[in-house]
Amino acid sequence: LRVNNDKEMEFGARAREARRQQALAGEMEHGGKMKSGSAGDAYALSGHSPNGLHLSECAKYDIVGDIDRQERVILSVLGSMSKSGPSIVMAESTANGQQGWFYKTFVAAMKAQADGDGVNWVPVFIPWFKDPDCWAEVPSGYVWEKWDADDRAREKRLVEQHKLKPQQLYFRRRTLAQDLGMNPDYWDQEYPDSWETAFISSGAGLLGRTHRERMRTQIQEPI
Repeated sequence: LRVNNDKEMEFGARAREARRQQALAGEMEHGGKMKSGSAGDAYALSGHSPNGLHLSECAKYDIVGDIDRQERVILSVLGSMSKSGPSIVMAESTANGQQGWFYKTFVAAMKAQADGDGVNWVPVFIPWFKDPDCWAEVPSGYVWEKWDADDRAREKRLVEQHKLKPQQLYFRRRTLAQDLGMNPDYWDQEYPDSWETAFISSGAGLLGRTHRERMRTQIQEPI
């Protein structure tokens, strides 16, 4: 281990003379480097050619400015990837509305995958009910009927669609009450059951998803 700090770890020969002798002999040094950076860095990864890249919470890189600037930052970093040998990029995030590079890239990858055209990006979505941690034992004597009526209707649809277990429903109720202020829009954003739900429920929409659901129940066929 040659370098180890909060920004990077570097492996290889410590002695400068040993590295110089390797270079004189035409030998490639057996070493490697891991580097971390912020989406707000003015020149993120400038001068580097990584073989592996992890863009964490990249849908929320709008801390660097508007959506267009967010995309420029991401495309600049992607452009630094090594063009020789194998490489991999993982772009991971919770959704942040129907906008930005992450949304456009994910939807395009889903469409290309469905069309069978082949795609460099492999889209992966993991619904909350597939996570074994999203599970809580139901207390003895728990009364299911003592709950918001609108949300009980929503629960019924979830059970019908995804065959949820009582322990999963109780986990959802507990999380809504303790962590999310009983706001189902926040639940759908942080614990989506489909990738479409994730993008619709997040971001700064004019109307919340709860209001849209209520309006949808009033839709009638035109006369």
